[in-house]
Amino acid sequence: MKDAGSSIKRVAGQGLQGRPRLGNLLRGRVVELVGGPARARVIVLFGCVLGLSSAQIATVGAVAPQLEHALRIGNTKIGVLNSRCWSPVRRSAL
Repeated sequence: MKDAGSSIKRVAGQGLQGRPRLGNLLRGRVVELVGGPARARVIVLFGCVLGLSSAQIATVGAVAPQLEHALRIGNTKIGVLNSRCWSPVRRSAL
């Protein structure tokens, strides 16, 4: 009699064998859809930048009460701080 754990591992392993092919097929289709590998890289890069920007804004928003108390600043200055955090990145990109 076989162990139930080995049967589960065998079935799970068989289910994952088709995944790399599916991933390659999907990636190839997306690259074709957006117009080539260069455009796909640009879209991914823009997505990463947008994600980092959103994370930065959310982080400042999450610590805003502590910043207001520690630095004795108001909502307006928090907004200015949030908008100016990316300015060195923007300047270096130009």
